[in-house]
Amino acid sequence: MKMLKRKWLVILLLAVVAVSGVLYFQYQARQPLAVDTYKPEPETYEAYYYEEGVAKVKDKKDVYSTLGGKVAQVHVEEGQTIALGAPVLTLDTADLAYQLRYLQAQKAVLEGEQRMKASTPSVSSQLAMQNEKIRLAKERADYLAARLEEQKILAEEGIIPLQEIQSLERELTQALDQVDLETLALDVIRESGTPVTVSDAAYYKARSQAIDLEMQEVRKQMERMVQTSNAAGKVETFDIRPGDYVGLGQHLMEVVVEETLEVEVFVPTDKVRTLAAGDAVVLEVKSGQQTEIQGGLVVEIGDKAQEMVSTLGLVEKKVSVKVEPAGGMPLIEGEAVDVKFTTYRRERAVVLSRDYLFPWEQGEALWLLEEGKAKIQPVELLYTTSTIAVLDGDVAAGWEIILPPYPDKLAEGMEVQGK
Repeated sequence: MKMLKRKWLVILLLAVVAVSGVLYFQYQARQPLAVDTYKPEPETYEAYYYEEGVAKVKDKKDVYSTLGGKVAQVHVEEGQTIALGAPVLTLDTADLAYQLRYLQAQKAVLEGEQRMKASTPSVSSQLAMQNEKIRLAKERADYLAARLEEQKILAEEGIIPLQEIQSLERELTQALDQVDLETLALDVIRESGTPVTVSDAAYYKARSQAIDLEMQEVRKQMERMVQTSNAAGKVETFDIRPGDYVGLGQHLMEVVVEETLEVEVFVPTDKVRTLAAGDAVVLEVKSGQQTEIQGGLVVEIGDKAQEMVSTLGLVEKKVSVKVEPAGGMPLIEGEAVDVKFTTYRRERAVVLSRDYLFPWEQGEALWLLEEGKAKIQPVELLYTTSTIAVLDGDVAAGWEIILPPYPDKLAEGMEVQGK
């Protein structure tokens, strides 16, 4: 009898446990799904990057040589203030003076030849005239040969371009050819034993006019041997002395037009495309343990990229960007300035991890907890990167976002509650 009672007691106990389990699972099934949630608060969001710049004098003009040659006189010195068009240096005109004398001698010979023709010259007088032509031709060839050797030394030192050597070589070849032609003419006079006449009298007029034009051009070149300044201001980095050689296009000096400082910074080509003149930037200068900050404006963006080596040894293509400080913090010429470029800024923005988003229809969406139920909320993204998304804070204010990982049975309209 006792055994029977014990058996029924066990059965009853098992039944109670089973019913309790069923009731518990039914209770759990009716409970809202527990999820992790996050309530974002609107904030100011900025996307930015830094590049290191250097404070430089705002307006400097470079002065380059417009001619090449040996410096005879120097008219300025470093630190001096000069006017626009003021003489900087005078080049030696000895070469041009020689060319002028040579042309004058050529014209004298031509005029003598013309006079002889008018008076039926003798063979001896024509031989004398031809010998004078040969002397002048040889003198010019010797002069050009000596000058060529001198200029070759300067070209090897990089003072003058190779093109000037090639031009002199052509002139020397022509001069030597002229010596041969004049010598041949002398032989013709000797062999014929009779005066050689020129059939066309217009020849003398044309040759005389050609020589006059050459002399006129040489005189103009002599006048242009004074190098002038293309800017007014204070002379900097000038170190040229009489006797030095300058080449065509050589940098002579800098002229400081305005001593106000600006910041020059080089920006990678992929970032410079987002910049425009007038963009606001922030300038930061380290001063001891503190960082001084002031605003600035982009005033100039270069149109040519330069290859530059980064601190990591990488070659990058960058473009010069000039920034005008807004004032308030004195800069020192040559000091490093960190320039902060802001690529995006939004007041009252909600910034979320891109992990919270999932594809939805033609865009993206979030899971929200709204009035105790799960809701799919399509979103409009104002700005994105590979890791974050920016939403309008006024739109997203008050949202309670369901965070991943999402429960497998999460569905829209399901009752949920935050943990």
